[in-house]
Amino acid sequence: MLIPRNHARKIWPRFVGAILRGEKAFELRQEDRARFEPGDVLELLEWCPQVEKYSGVVLRFGVSSVLRDVPGLVEGFAVLSLGPCDLEHSFPLEGCIPNELALYGIRSAEVLPDLSYFETGRRAA
Repeated sequence: MLIPRNHARKIWPRFVGAILRGEKAFELRQEDRARFEPGDVLELLEWCPQVEKYSGVVLRFGVSSVLRDVPGLVEGFAVLSLGPCDLEHSFPLEGCIPNELALYGIRSAEVLPDLSYFETGRRAA
């Protein structure tokens, strides 16, 4: 049995938004530093290319399944199926305001058990 590992990787703001809107439930990653396995934890740290700094937003997922070595997928890459998400937002970064978080009313570290909760609140506002 493999021991779960933590993997920290950069992610751009537009992809953070897609995850928060429920449009993206997977992650395509190169396995150049480590091999991903089910049960691992993937931490995606929002990187703002405009200011070349991290925003402080961290999306944390359990990797539920890994797809690799299939026709059409480039060797050395894997598609990770993302489990439930924990969101952490430690500080706002000038020049990289996490607009997607504001749309969902998220101002501090919270757990995102179900995005429909945030969608309902957003429509009601």
